[in-house]
Amino acid sequence: MPYLLLAILGAILLFWLVLKLKEADRKTLESSFKFTLTLLLVLFGIYCVLTERIGFVAAAALALVYLYAPKISRYFRKSPEKFLPKDMGIEEAAQILGISQDASEAEIQAAYHRLIAKNHPDHGGSKYIAQQLNQARELLIEKIKQKN
Repeated sequence: MPYLLLAILGAILLFWLVLKLKEADRKTLESSFKFTLTLLLVLFGIYCVLTERIGFVAAAALALVYLYAPKISRYFRKSPEKFLPKDMGIEEAAQILGISQDASEAEIQAAYHRLIAKNHPDHGGSKYIAQQLNQARELLIEKIKQKN
């Protein structure tokens, strides 16, 4: 009976993946495939435990580790330390964003989004510049909130 249940669950997962193949863009397809593969490996591991094939359980576990290795390594990787001075002034923050010191929150956000779109590290920009933009925006918005 447990084998039949596992087979049915596996068939349902494969059917679900085929349905996703028809309608998915690349990112959705990748995540759906990874999800289905993960569940199939888990089902395979359960089957191996039930049939006392422990060696295959280890293989399924290693396959899961390999599948999620990038996420695991990002989790344990240290985030880069900020190398910005903590004492940025209001005048310097406004200069970095290219706005006046008494700009509104909407103007600050608009300037920030315009500049970060050009300088984001994920799109070939500099981490240093992105950190300066973030710090400048936070400082100016904090100043506005302190006034109110």
